[in-house]
Amino acid sequence: MRRYWDLSERERAELNSEEIENFRQVELMEKGLVVPEKPKGIELEDVSVESVKFYVISYVGRYSHSEDLGIAFSCPEDAEAFLALRPRFVDYDTAIGSDYKTSTPLDHREPPSIKPIGLFPKDKLDSVKEALRSNKKKKEAHRDASNAYQRKLQEIYKESEAIISDWHQCIEKREAVKSLLRTWNRYVELAEGDEAIAGRFLAKAYEREEIQDAFAWERLGLPDGLFEEESKGEEECDTFTS
Repeated sequence: MRRYWDLSERERAELNSEEIENFRQVELMEKGLVVPEKPKGIELEDVSVESVKFYVISYVGRYSHSEDLGIAFSCPEDAEAFLALRPRFVDYDTAIGSDYKTSTPLDHREPPSIKPIGLFPKDKLDSVKEALRSNKKKKEAHRDASNAYQRKLQEIYKESEAIISDWHQCIEKREAVKSLLRTWNRYVELAEGDEAIAGRFLAKAYEREEIQDAFAWERLGLPDGLFEEESKGEEECDTFTS
């Protein structure tokens, strides 16, 4: 059985998400960690209640958030008539506390707006209350199970974070190698096929280690004389200092 770390950098960079997940599972298996099963979907009771259109007044309240006044109107004309009364909402300055309440016009920041909203008739809801209550409990239980599953998953996968981090690094290195080799091929083309000339320019654009790694990655031999000028410079420097 091959582990992720048994692969070369090049092989690791070519893995896809599904293969990475399999290697993560192997890593967890070796550590004795079991990935929990994802909670199954829930079956809700079929409940159908039609809403009725009403209209509410929306205004900019405290902290500049849009708020609904909490009063529903059967038609927009009723809402407009209500606004014509220039109502105010109870407010207070947070700097001095809610013991000193005041009143603020609804349009203190910008004019309030009237918007439609669908509301359910109470008698209709009462007729299906038990089904709705059951659905609510099922949704809450499924939400709690899903949250617990995600928390457990995060705890477990922390044990294999190194694989993901290394995988991304290998992909980045692969792209850097491709970029360097595209530059190399372009230099060879500009030098009319003379790799010695192209190599000298490549050595000016990249560090020695980058070039060596890139050619080794693609299992290519280094061009002859690639670092000759650099070596000569080092020899001259040694001669001068001695």
